[in-house]
Amino acid sequence: MKYITTLFVFLGIWVLASFINGVLSGTCLTLYDGDKFGNETFNLSMIFSFIFSIPFAGIVWLVTAAAQFSGKTGFALFKTVVIAAFICALIGAILFIAVFGRQFKEASYAVGGCIIFSAITAVTIFRNQLKGNDEAV
Repeated sequence: MKYITTLFVFLGIWVLASFINGVLSGTCLTLYDGDKFGNETFNLSMIFSFIFSIPFAGIVWLVTAAAQFSGKTGFALFKTVVIAAFICALIGAILFIAVFGRQFKEASYAVGGCIIFSAITAVTIFRNQLKGNDEAV
């Protein structure tokens, strides 16, 4: 049962992280490069934030499930999730800068920072749910 609960917690983490990233990245793109691309950059940022984060959220969920299966609980589990989220967010930020760096020259590093910030913030907000799932079983 705790694995199913963890799946729903990760759906919440994914939605929250994508929303935070969409708002922050959309704001950065609009402020830095909005004159080149227009007002639709904010809306597209929200959509692409949800779409492109799916594989990374899935990887972090698999790492978490594996950590739970191996017996990690409490702070050790939370630490594993934070590290996995940071690594996945860092890879996502590097991919964004490598792929879209030329189009969004001024905002690319700011958006990369937003990706990392939103992932860590979402995991931290759900820390009590991650720790609480271990004691229910």
